[in-house]
Amino acid sequence: MVAASALYVFPATTSDDSRTMIAEPPYRLSRSYAGYIDPQDVNDWVAVKILIRDILPMKLDLKLSWSQQELSRKRDLVSTVLSSYPAFKKYEANWPVLYYCYQHLGKSRLYRGEGAKNRPNNSTTSGICHRVNIRRSQSVLSTATAMTLDRISPVPTAASTSAPSSDVSPRYAQMMRGEEEVTTFLQSIGGTFDSSKFLDRFVTAGVNSGARLKDVAKWGVVDRDMFLRCEVRLNAFECKLVSDALQRMVSDTQE
Repeated sequence: MVAASALYVFPATTSDDSRTMIAEPPYRLSRSYAGYIDPQDVNDWVAVKILIRDILPMKLDLKLSWSQQELSRKRDLVSTVLSSYPAFKKYEANWPVLYYCYQHLGKSRLYRGEGAKNRPNNSTTSGICHRVNIRRSQSVLSTATAMTLDRISPVPTAASTSAPSSDVSPRYAQMMRGEEEVTTFLQSIGGTFDSSKFLDRFVTAGVNSGARLKDVAKWGVVDRDMFLRCEVRLNAFECKLVSDALQRMVSDTQE
């Protein structure tokens, strides 16, 4: 857990409005914090995370940790998000935005190699996953863009209460379309598969569009299943459901 003085970017709220603000979860930065978000905001929460992934590299220095960033740059990042999605101003210390900015910066630094020495080593899967990474086609997946394992709701529609700023809208719109395609695929699996919690895992692994799904679907069964287990972090049952759905995607294309 990062120290509070290093995490927060704005002074604590002291006005009467603080009585109506949504308090922080009891365990800061836990993977379950999205469960504390107001149900009315979960659609915009998906869009907020996409926006943060889009603008964070432009706002912060990826060579520096969160505590090392200039306070003015962190405030600019959080303020930009809040200006597009003001509903999140009702959260104490803007904690959903703040937590995700902190998490995504750490993930981005990890992929840049800055935090490689702190990368956990899972002894049960590291050897297998290393072999998968060697075999995997280098042209298929892009750098991962996010890491959250929290609850996801369908992407916002045109009726969303707010929209992102125009200077990021082209890429933002493309990302939204891609993630909607992945969401549609996951929802199509049906049965006991809880698709709502897996979108971010796929995006983190680089599967952020329908085209990427089709690429993975064309892999051999062994490579595909190892990727789903190691990179998307599915258990054996979840892997079987997704792998079968990907195989059906290939079969439908060939018909």
